[in-house]
Amino acid sequence: MARIWLARRQVARVKQQRLHLAATKIQRVWRAYRDRQYVTALRAEKERYNMYMRSTRVIQGGVRMALARREFMRRKLTRLAQSASRIQSQVKIYFARKELHELDLRETPIQASFALNLNPKNQRMLPWSWRVFMAPWAGKAPGEPAESEEFVDIFKKVGVNNWDTVAAVHCQKLARGFLTRTRAQRTKTIATGAVRGIVENALKVAARRRRCAIKIQSVFRGWLVRRTNLICHKREAARKANMTNAAAVQVFLKRHGTPDYEGDVLDLVIKKASTMMQTAWRGYMARRLVDQLREEALWPVKGWFEYTATGREAVQVEVCFLPNPSFDDYKYFLTHGSTSALQLSLEELEADLASAMTSIQGNHFLREDPFRRDSKSSKASKETAIARPV
Repeated sequence: MARIWLARRQVARVKQQRLHLAATKIQRVWRAYRDRQYVTALRAEKERYNMYMRSTRVIQGGVRMALARREFMRRKLTRLAQSASRIQSQVKIYFARKELHELDLRETPIQASFALNLNPKNQRMLPWSWRVFMAPWAGKAPGEPAESEEFVDIFKKVGVNNWDTVAAVHCQKLARGFLTRTRAQRTKTIATGAVRGIVENALKVAARRRRCAIKIQSVFRGWLVRRTNLICHKREAARKANMTNAAAVQVFLKRHGTPDYEGDVLDLVIKKASTMMQTAWRGYMARRLVDQLREEALWPVKGWFEYTATGREAVQVEVCFLPNPSFDDYKYFLTHGSTSALQLSLEELEADLASAMTSIQGNHFLREDPFRRDSKSSKASKETAIARPV
């Protein structure tokens, strides 16, 4: 009976679970259907809204296009009206200026103008010119007829048509200016050379006097220090100042000191003294090395040589000079240079350079002259013939 009851109970539980599953599935299907209907309605509403927005934009675009066309036509008509008014005003201004010019010619028969030269033949000589015209009726009575209606150019002789005379005058002006500048430059060069020599001599004398004064001062100060024995006085003052401490140290060493301790103190003193001596010697050697390097920095080239014995009293020597890689041209200029070249003008430097190039080219020509070489060889052969014993 119990098994039957349990089986029936199990069947009822399974049936109940099936009912729950069926109810859950029905609810899920119904909710899905309702959600789909809701989403479809939302999509339809969104599509309807988008259609309304597109229609609104199209209507707004059409209205704005119509307003823009209307504004464009209005501005076009306004611009045309302004252009017509401007054309009318310019025509009126032209006629007024023409009438004013005619009246001005009647009142002032002499007219001046600044004109450009358009003739390529003499345009570089006379790029522009002043032209003064005089009316043919100038100086005559109002009713007296004029001989011709053309204006007369008063500056005709110095104008574009008479450019050869203007060119000749310009060439004369340039030649006179060149001669004047040459004389002034020659005078300036002579005066500058004299002043430069005086200044250099004065600077040399001042530098020599300065060195002599420094030497005299150093000798006098050394003599004064040696006479007063300043070092001994300072040592004596230091000894007197530390006398109390030294006495206390001596008493302590006599009372508590041992030979080992005294030896350690003596070794420490000797070590300190040797360190000071080594420091002084290394400083001396370093200063000598620095002086040597400074001196070598002023050498433009460095040379070396080697020799090989070729006989009892003969050797073969090979000498080679190489550029110094540590050469300092600025320090070399400060030590051995002169400031006289810095006071020359650009023209003087160019003249010195031209003279140097001329001398170099002349020497090169003499070295390459075959006639001169032949003359040297013939002279050497004659001397050999004379020196040769008969």
